[in-house]
Order: sequence, then structure tokens, then C-alpha cells
Amino acid sequence: MDLVRILLALLLIAPIPAYAGQPTRSPDTETPDILVEGERPGAALYAQGDVFYENGQVDRARANFSQACALDLPEACDIYGVMATSGEGGLQDNEIASDAFQRSCLLGSRDGCLLLSSLYLDVDFPALSVSKVAQVFATACESENASACTQSALFLFEGVGGPKDLSLSANRMNKACNLGDEFACELVNQTEKK
Repeated sequence: MDLVRILLALLLIAPIPAYAGQPTRSPDTETPDILVEGERPGAALYAQGDVFYENGQVDRARANFSQACALDLPEACDIYGVMATSGEGGLQDNEIASDAFQRSCLLGSRDGCLLLSSLYLDVDFPALSVSKVAQVFATACESENASACTQSALFLFEGVGGPKDLSLSANRMNKACNLGDEFACELVNQTEKK
């Protein structure tokens, strides 16, 4: 488990993405703008949540990020999960954070996968929940999410959330490298030198 923590710490050096853009609406607007053509669903809620957050209305920001997450906007899920983990803008709730990070990871977010892994390494969750996270990483890996492949490989290597499987771990780490995860490539190269 110590190896997984060290490797995850190295991956988390990259900051969580900043809030999207500078919205042009007032934080007192009760409803988000109508979806602009080409804009992703939830983007207006996300932008409005950013305005609320910047103006100290953290509870309203959290509600907007929650709604944008429900509309499958992964970066909103990441922020909503972080807020739920810390209790910012509402109750501290690791289960809500886990659900948000799982959704984000399955939507292809590198940060969602990293945050999910970090949450499960830092918080004492039941074994059933950890095995569910392992499955989320495996599923997201099948969908070509490089970060999920790396996390799945690390879980398999250590036997987190299921039995150790060094062969499958190596396959997933190679896949993560082939998908462009530089950290996975470093691990693959180090293994090949031995």
C-alpha cells in the first residue's frame, strides 16, 4: 500500500483544473443562462457556480456544481467532490465525494480518477467500496482513460480492492503508457531496465 501512496502522491502534483472562464452574469441570477449552441450541458451551471464561489456564496456554488455534475460535466464533478470531501458549502460527506469522483472518472477525467484514488487511500472505506473503485478504474480503462488504466494497474499490483494480478497490472500499465500517461511510461521503462 505504501508504493501506491507514493505513486499517487507523484501523480497528484498536477493541480486540479481552475474554474472555467470568467462568466458574464451576476451571481444573483437565479437560473443559469440557456445553453449556447456548442456549449456542453452543465457549462452554464458550472460558470454560475464559479461566480457564486468567487463571491463567497459557497453553498450556492456547491449546489450548482452538483447540478452540473448530474449533467455529466466532469470538471464540475471534480469540484463538487472536493467540496464534499472538505465540507465546504455543506456537510462533509465522503460518500458524495466518492460518487462524484467515480462519475468524473467514468466520464474520462484524469483528475476524477486521481481524486477517487486519493480519497480511497486517505479514508477508511469498507472493502466493498474499495472493490467498487477498482471496478470503476477497470471500466474507465476499457474506455481508453489512461489515468484510470494507471490507477487500475497500481491497485492490481498491490491487491487493493481485489486479488493481486501482476500480469494484468503490467498489461494495464502498458496500455496507460500507450494512451499517453507519462508516469505510466516511466514505470514501464523502469521495469524493463530491471
